[in-house]
Amino acid sequence: MTQDRKLKLWKLTAAIFIALAAVFFLRGPEANAQVINTEGNYENPGDWYWDYTNGERFDHGYARVVNRKTKKTLGKGWHAVDGIWYYFEAGGYIFDEYHGGYAIGGPESGWYQIDDEAPPTYHWEKVTGGWKYVKDTYHEYWDPYLHDESARIDGKIYWFDKNGVTYKPGWQQTEWGEWIYVNNDRSVKTGWQKIGAKWYFFDLYTGIMATSGKDTSPIGSARKDFYGFYENGAWITRTGWVATDGYWDWVYVGKDGKLLTGWQKIGGKYYYLDPYNGGVMAFSYYPEEEQPEYCYVDGYFINDKGVRCQSGYGWHSDANGFWFGKGSYYEKDCMTYINGGWAEFDEYGYCMRYYDVRTDTLWDFTEAVG
Repeated sequence: MTQDRKLKLWKLTAAIFIALAAVFFLRGPEANAQVINTEGNYENPGDWYWDYTNGERFDHGYARVVNRKTKKTLGKGWHAVDGIWYYFEAGGYIFDEYHGGYAIGGPESGWYQIDDEAPPTYHWEKVTGGWKYVKDTYHEYWDPYLHDESARIDGKIYWFDKNGVTYKPGWQQTEWGEWIYVNNDRSVKTGWQKIGAKWYFFDLYTGIMATSGKDTSPIGSARKDFYGFYENGAWITRTGWVATDGYWDWVYVGKDGKLLTGWQKIGGKYYYLDPYNGGVMAFSYYPEEEQPEYCYVDGYFINDKGVRCQSGYGWHSDANGFWFGKGSYYEKDCMTYINGGWAEFDEYGYCMRYYDVRTDTLWDFTEAVG
């Protein structure tokens, strides 16, 4: 081999080594990541939004970031959303290990860094009555162990009481009043479980027993199935109308045990079984001594029996702001449910705030209206 060929081979080898080293040492959250901004306004919302339609469980890994136009979610890996890095799993859901582990700091913080401090490590510690999950090192302002919360550790869910101790086996009520079922190893049950002669559903990421409509679709699935549960958590298996919470939360159970959702024709009348509220029937509310709360879906007024009535209602705007109504009628000085969200109107009929339940977004119009 000539000296010139040896030199070229050495340079090629060095170049490959440097490239591999760069990939290994410099790779961080920004590798193949998208930088997403979900901010916008009512007329021009951002291209992306946080999706909580699997339940109010952002802290437990069920939130996704969805494109408004394509309906696609962010791919698996690191992405910066509104200035904070998150790791997304298959299906577009944010990763959660334990104790709020879904947020991994801002872009300036670097790989696995939070406020320039390495994330804490933990160890199990046997104590009287159970186990604690204790930080190996902690700042004076940090709690030294997990307490009053659930945590996913090594693939299992655990609950810790106010003293940081795992709950004892069997049915237990947390400090927040929710029911869980603890296994002999102190982890809690999740998913569908038959206890005694009854079926129950425990949240996949918290282990909390369901007491109303619940989405039980697998993570990453576009299919949504809701089931009804009584206040005691037992699965409703009989077909037809059922009040899951006294008089208020009416649901309709189909022959397959699943709740009907969306517009449904039942007994010759149309009802809206809200998929953003666990399949609960939407209706207008007329209290005796308070301001009534009206309900509109897809331009229809829904009465206090949940029946679809007059049509033609919609949003309008003028120089002073947005208002909702039909003809000379408009909503004013009240709270109104409109198309999957709550609108608050002032005494003149202009919308001050609109909370979109579907995207967990609050639009504030008070400055424009004022």
